[in-house]
Amino acid sequence: MNIIFAQISGLLASICSMVSVHQNKKIKMLGFQILSNFLFVVQYILLGALAGASVYLLSIFRCYIFYRYEKLRKEKSVLILSIFIVITIISGLFCYQDIFSIIPIITAVLYTYAVWQNDLKTFRIIAFIVPVAISIYNFYVGAYVGALFAVIEAVSSFVAIIRFDIIKNK
Repeated sequence: MNIIFAQISGLLASICSMVSVHQNKKIKMLGFQILSNFLFVVQYILLGALAGASVYLLSIFRCYIFYRYEKLRKEKSVLILSIFIVITIISGLFCYQDIFSIIPIITAVLYTYAVWQNDLKTFRIIAFIVPVAISIYNFYVGAYVGALFAVIEAVSSFVAIIRFDIIKNK
């Protein structure tokens, strides 16, 4: 039964993640990322994938902090970026199970940078790259719906890049 709930949670998480890249306001993008990360935590806990669960749990907190910065219209420092990257790496390594455990660490570091900086174009490019890598981890830990939708997320991000960064700029 856990595996069914894990797959459903991964599906909903992927949908929220896909919706996030199609936002033209960073604050809306971060809101969808918070929800997506929460659902990914649920998925990975149900599958026993501790490295994935730990970095996505940290990602909820990171996105919330960055959301508050956006809401208050405050500039985020490089120090806060560095702190989140170091905590992400330590958290991921603490939950290390095998070589595949490194994938969520790397993708979380990339996403940390993506949501820290203010350029949504850069966010969308990273949102295109990360799902390809995380689909490998998802397949390995048995998050089959998540693996499939990670590829769909990459396609969705590519569409968002065309929509917002290529066509809109012409």
